[in-house]
Amino acid sequence: MNSILLKKLLVPFVFFFSLIATGQQEIKGRVVDAEGVPLPGTSVLVKGTSNGVAADFDGYYAINASQGQTLVFSYVGFVPKEIIVGTRSQIDVALAMDTQVLDDVVVIGYGKQSRNLVSSAVSKVKVEQVESNPSANPIQALQGKVAGLSILPSSGQPGEEAQVFIRGGTQVSGTSSANRPLYIIDGVFRDNMNGLNPHDIESIQVLKDAAATAIYGARAANGIILVTTKSGERNGKGTVSINYRSGIAQQLNRYPWTSAEDYIRVSRIAAAKGINLENPGDRLSNTNFGYSVQTVNNRGDYGFNRNTLAFLDNVIGVEGQAYVADLLENQGYGTMKDPVTGRTMIFKDNNYDDLIFTTAQLQDFNVRFSQGSENGNMNISLGYLKQDGTFLGTGFDRITGLYNGNYDLSDRLSANAGVNFSFQQNTEVQNANNSINRSSRLPHTVRIWNDDGTPALGETTSSPRNRYHELYYQDAEQKTYYYTLNFGLDWNIWDNLHFKPSVSFFRDDYNFNFFERASPEIPGRRAERSEVANNQLLLNGIFTYDRSFGNHNLDLLWGMNYTKNRRESINGSGSNGATDIIETLNASATDMERVSSSIVENKLLSNFGRISYDFNGKYLASASYRIDGASQFAEDNRFAFFPAFSLGWNIHQESFWKSKTLSRLKLRGSWGQAGSLSGLTISDTQGEFSTRLYGFQGGALLTQLPNTALKWETTTSTDIGLDMALFDNRINLLLDVYEKITDDRLIDRPMPQQTGFSSIRDNVGSIRNKGIEVEIGADIIKGEDFQWHTDFNFAFNRTTVVKLPENGRDKNRINYGLVYNENGDLMEVGGLAEGERPYGIWAFDMIGVYATDEEAANAPEDLLVSGSKFGDPKNGGDAIWRDVNNDGVIDNYDMVFVGFATPDKLGGMANTFTYKGLQLRFSMDYAFGHVINNGWRARANANARNNVMTTKDVLRDDFWKEQGDIAVFPRYDNASDFDNGYRNHLRPWESNGNLTPSSSGGSASTLYYHRGDFIAFRELWLGYQFPESAGLDKFGISNLDVSISANNLGYWTKYSGLTPEVFDGLDEGIYPRPFQLIIGLNVSF
Repeated sequence: MNSILLKKLLVPFVFFFSLIATGQQEIKGRVVDAEGVPLPGTSVLVKGTSNGVAADFDGYYAINASQGQTLVFSYVGFVPKEIIVGTRSQIDVALAMDTQVLDDVVVIGYGKQSRNLVSSAVSKVKVEQVESNPSANPIQALQGKVAGLSILPSSGQPGEEAQVFIRGGTQVSGTSSANRPLYIIDGVFRDNMNGLNPHDIESIQVLKDAAATAIYGARAANGIILVTTKSGERNGKGTVSINYRSGIAQQLNRYPWTSAEDYIRVSRIAAAKGINLENPGDRLSNTNFGYSVQTVNNRGDYGFNRNTLAFLDNVIGVEGQAYVADLLENQGYGTMKDPVTGRTMIFKDNNYDDLIFTTAQLQDFNVRFSQGSENGNMNISLGYLKQDGTFLGTGFDRITGLYNGNYDLSDRLSANAGVNFSFQQNTEVQNANNSINRSSRLPHTVRIWNDDGTPALGETTSSPRNRYHELYYQDAEQKTYYYTLNFGLDWNIWDNLHFKPSVSFFRDDYNFNFFERASPEIPGRRAERSEVANNQLLLNGIFTYDRSFGNHNLDLLWGMNYTKNRRESINGSGSNGATDIIETLNASATDMERVSSSIVENKLLSNFGRISYDFNGKYLASASYRIDGASQFAEDNRFAFFPAFSLGWNIHQESFWKSKTLSRLKLRGSWGQAGSLSGLTISDTQGEFSTRLYGFQGGALLTQLPNTALKWETTTSTDIGLDMALFDNRINLLLDVYEKITDDRLIDRPMPQQTGFSSIRDNVGSIRNKGIEVEIGADIIKGEDFQWHTDFNFAFNRTTVVKLPENGRDKNRINYGLVYNENGDLMEVGGLAEGERPYGIWAFDMIGVYATDEEAANAPEDLLVSGSKFGDPKNGGDAIWRDVNNDGVIDNYDMVFVGFATPDKLGGMANTFTYKGLQLRFSMDYAFGHVINNGWRARANANARNNVMTTKDVLRDDFWKEQGDIAVFPRYDNASDFDNGYRNHLRPWESNGNLTPSSSGGSASTLYYHRGDFIAFRELWLGYQFPESAGLDKFGISNLDVSISANNLGYWTKYSGLTPEVFDGLDEGIYPRPFQLIIGLNVSF
């Protein structure tokens, strides 16, 4: 009875569940990322149930679910996606990267890897900070963003490159181009990031140790900056994004020039005193100096005199009262009493800085279209940038175009293609830094415009110092075209075995045209033209295989690479053409034409491999190798083998790990080798010949010695790292300690004079870079509405010479100088020496100023190296130089150590505050450990060549002026470069090695050497993203944000120049980075 009743009660339930079972179906599909890369292990779960599966290593899955149920797809580092089951049995899914955990995935050699599994030194840049930076060249936006990445800008000119090196480079000179890292942009090997639009960048990784770089082989010894450009998302709807920025730029600081009246007063008083001048007072009139009065003899002459300074009564008498009245009332001329004669003078105060430094405009427009489907994705973007320079006549224009596409050709075959084009034009007349150096020092009394409206020369030499003269008579075009084409396939041969062939082509064309028309002062016309074309063909064939066996995970990679580089150049120049109408070279006088051309071609053949293993994500191991063969070497030394390996241990995944504070702790280490060519050419191994004429017969002459024994320069890198996270990953820390030794350095070794050759390329010596790097990211406040995130990085690197050729000297020192030691004995210093940091700087130690002539009478003699007396007898106001060995003589050996030109401690910091849709970011970067010779200030205070404007230094109370003055600065006078002015402020050195930066604008004096340490307040950015509640979708707008930013706000520094960002030791007048104010709009449809 009971059993019959039970059966009747169970029948409805059995019928109900049978209906459910009948409604279920098997859903199959594949899970990939935005680029179509499979996501193995993706969790696929029926929402609200325990029914779930994991995708296989090709991203494929199969699961039973009923119509109306929801499938949840989730993968670490990606945004989960939910899809309601309908009638489809095939559901393919593309997951988007989760921006909040984007840093957990990094790009490594020919692939990607979870940060948790990385055992090498790799840093990632936050791309939004690169996009917001208004620098025309994106490399400058990386300054202060990555520990160990040194970005040292050479100029503030729009589009200008920077000196870039990672962990000190491999050369002894921090400014050597051979130190630059390898740039890989969408798989294409490049020397820089020129022409790249920051808005096209998807990700930037910096690969720093050999375990990360060795697989890329040649040129990877200096590290790698790996850039990926944007592509569309799979299954993403079509999106159009428009980004527009507009702004202005101004010079942050100006040179502290005096007024023209102060310049006239101090200069004429000094000239009248005529200390150490043979004929005091001769320079007060009719000379080419800005303080000398010009005599007007003929009507109409005054308006064409180089100098506007003249006696008022003279000008009235010759030019007439009406002419002078117009000058005083309408043209900004003024008058003053001559401090020497008491007569009234007329002059024009041309505040030249106000004329040559302008408010610059910036316009930046970008549009992007992206779309995706289940079978592919694509991205098309166009950009236009126009950025004027703050220095008159400079600017930068760029047009860019990008296409990236990924497509599934079948279930097992997909294709990717990319096209990147860029055109850029630099507006510049000759060298901007040199123009600033020369023109900014022009005395403000010098005429800018002649009466007929033409620009005055500015100086009676063959080289104009008036910027307006340059712009009026000189035309220059500097254009560069960049082309990138790439195509690749991904063939899933079998299970987890893939073959990925690819081909890419890169070309850059550089064109420069210059023509200088005839002017009254410079009648000889000049023309220059140069064209350089670089071509690169790169072929890759790569096999990948991954497999898991329980907790054992294995990834294999093997490939081959062929690279062909070809460089073609032609250069020509000419002068003395007959007319301004024809600007081509063939208009030049025949005997003045100079034309040369060259073709350089080299090839590289490589094969490489990597094996990566991890046990349940806990124990990590990776090993790689690369075999490179370069055509530049002789056959016996052409190929070299570069291995690398790394180990890692995720300690926090151990069962014994109980810490609640340390949420992640990984110990890692790596060792590896990478090769470098250091600019090697086939001429270095096979020699170089040039044509010569002898007895009216043509012939060939050996002009470069061959060295067939040359071999690869090799850098061995060792790295110990620690990855740590605290408080549930609220604080993340990366710590690296490294040593990098470069052996068999490819340098030019000096040859004995009797050989007839100055040097030969050879493998000589070793250098070492050792350092420490720290990167910290912290969510200080992580509320629902308000967040505060801080990023900080610090790097210290010390370069040391390890080995030099044996030469019998202490430490095998080369390029040295001689100075006295504390015992008064001569010792060799500077240059390169084993165990020392290369190229230190020495200078004469100025310890005071003679207060009176009587005190100066007992001064030590100044002697040249030859032993002859330097300069005239000392007077009150002359500099007191330290006599290091107390022998009563100041000579070239009385120099003291002052520092180094390049900083050894660099880093940066950024704070980001977010409140709902409002975000504020403030970033800074810093550099410590370098010194700068303030050469422009020394030249001004020395009145170099009697033709330099005075600074406000000469008005200071501690500038010597009268007998008995206790001063810091020597007197200001009117002797020439090679007399007192030079000796006091532009103290020279002679034939004493490479002890100080060599230039006529330098001063080997401790008075003008200053520490260049600085903290740069780089960016203040404020943005607002409109919420969905704003109703923008009614207008088809999916995203809208606006921003305003200020860049290059200033420095905390004790350096007295315009900018402390001088990294070659000498500041002769530099184009500083300007203050910029930018507004931006970003809208997506």
